[in-house]
Amino acid sequence: MVNKDILRKIFVYGANYAARPISNAISAGTNLGNPWAAISLAFLDAASKKNSLVNRTIKLGTGIGFAIPTVMNLIEIAKGEYSALLDLPFNASMAYTCFKDAQNAYTAENTNIVKDIKGLADGQVSGPVF
Repeated sequence: MVNKDILRKIFVYGANYAARPISNAISAGTNLGNPWAAISLAFLDAASKKNSLVNRTIKLGTGIGFAIPTVMNLIEIAKGEYSALLDLPFNASMAYTCFKDAQNAYTAENTNIVKDIKGLADGQVSGPVF
């Protein structure tokens, strides 16, 4: 059976990576997708332990970083600026994927962001660091 998390990441990262060159090739005049974020997150997944402190912290921060433009896209759409519909699925999919990965990591390590911050201050971290 195929792992659903891996399929989700392949689809989301692949779509975010491929969208920009495709939109440039057809001269769409927009910068769709988030290719550098997709490459960076794929590298993070490959280079770090699955539920490490670094991995879950970066995923949480990146999720927040993509949630903000997602909300901004929704506000623009509500104002009638429908060009934001082009970027909305890319921002929302990256935010969802990062939040889902962070949630899975925090659940697997039986910790949360507050425990991580306190652990860093005390020099005691739950689970692997990198």
